[in-house]
Amino acid sequence: MKIPFFFVGSCFGSLLNVICYRTLRNENFIYGRSRCNHCGRTLSFKDMIPVIGWILLKGRCRHCGEKISVKYPLTELITGIITVYLLKTTDYEHILCWIQAMTLILISLFDLETMEFPSVLTFILMLSGMIMSFLNDVSVISRITGALFLEVPLMILNRKKEMIGDGDVLIMMITGWTYGYEFLFRAVLVSSVSGLLYSLFRNEHKIPFCPFLAFGIIVNMLMNM
Repeated sequence: MKIPFFFVGSCFGSLLNVICYRTLRNENFIYGRSRCNHCGRTLSFKDMIPVIGWILLKGRCRHCGEKISVKYPLTELITGIITVYLLKTTDYEHILCWIQAMTLILISLFDLETMEFPSVLTFILMLSGMIMSFLNDVSVISRITGALFLEVPLMILNRKKEMIGDGDVLIMMITGWTYGYEFLFRAVLVSSVSGLLYSLFRNEHKIPFCPFLAFGIIVNMLMNM
């Protein structure tokens, strides 16, 4: 049962890659065959099999031999694994968690490329979070605390000196309201530590934070399911 869920999830990860790539280039991501980013040649079906296609091609285009970024199979692998664990039961809460996780991954893909992302994605997070708030048993006090306690000080500090993107703060606010302050605290802790380690390893002071924030939130989702 896990293999079909993994395959579906990895196919969805491939779609997220396409959406990000084509949106940034003002191309239609609904129509049109997939093609090599370097030579423009159309890819065959076997080349597009999630994860496996990249392995069989040894990470290079069949036609021009240029390297295919590892982020493509990595995204497919991650979405496949997340799908297996979040959709092990298909109740509404698990489905909403999966929708939020996929949205966070797409936000991360955009953030890695441009350090910004389309506002419609935060709307999807907000809508799914509002629906989720009617299903889980998080108290109102925990929701309000999660939505305001950390985010308001960050917004005030950002007026003097930008410490974190407004989009990141909004994602925290949505997460705090949806899952409560304890969940948000754990997610921010995981994301901050992982982001700091990445920054030290790459020796970079300014990094896209959304991927690490998404990592922290999704890890907590998986732990709570």
